[in-house]
Amino acid sequence: MPDEHPSVTDVPPGSRWLALRNVVKAVSGLLCLFFILTTIFYVTPNNPMKLAYGRWLGLFGRYFGQNWKLFAPDPLTTNMDLYVQCSPRAYSPSSSPDGALQWRDVSGPLWRKFHDHRFGAYDRLARPIVGSLRGIIGGDESLALLRQDCARGEQRSCKEYELGLASAKTQAGKMLGKVATAFCEDVQPDIPVRTVSLRLIERPALPWSKRNEAPGEFVYTDIGTYPAFDGIDAPGVWRAQ
Repeated sequence: MPDEHPSVTDVPPGSRWLALRNVVKAVSGLLCLFFILTTIFYVTPNNPMKLAYGRWLGLFGRYFGQNWKLFAPDPLTTNMDLYVQCSPRAYSPSSSPDGALQWRDVSGPLWRKFHDHRFGAYDRLARPIVGSLRGIIGGDESLALLRQDCARGEQRSCKEYELGLASAKTQAGKMLGKVATAFCEDVQPDIPVRTVSLRLIERPALPWSKRNEAPGEFVYTDIGTYPAFDGIDAPGVWRAQ
């Protein structure tokens, strides 16, 4: 005679889906709450707690960083260009720029092509270069508040800023080294490139009312010398230059 009483383990399929849905809702709600709280913590002014635990906020601005200086009261006042030396000599930690080699403009051709082809993607190719150059000079936008606090004499902010700036310079140097390798592979495909030297040239940006006047003095900053990166093919962007 069959058992008329169902077993305790016999749970209707609908109940299982309901339980799973409740778990998904709970986890999603907790993630949303965590994101809201960390966002509030991220936008607060610098304070001892933020300086102590601010490194946990690395997810903000990592993939979709934005720069609002075009609309701010303090727009950009300088143009940054990347120049490169392509050397066939083997890299060593003591490598330095070679006075016999020519410095070649990397970012300028991209901007000129963008001016000739407004619907092209040349400006997007130049943005990583400009962003990395800004990282070399003063770090990324996430360090702006620390830089301001350090300028006011807050020593703890200065230490955090120095750590962040060192990390930003390392990452920016790697990015620029890869760009320089691709550039050298493009402009001299028949000559092996083993070492690249990087230089930043800052040009004062004249306002439209002074566009016919002579520009101010250029500022030259040697970024460093890096080994050419392996596995980077010539993209063909600079080949016609």
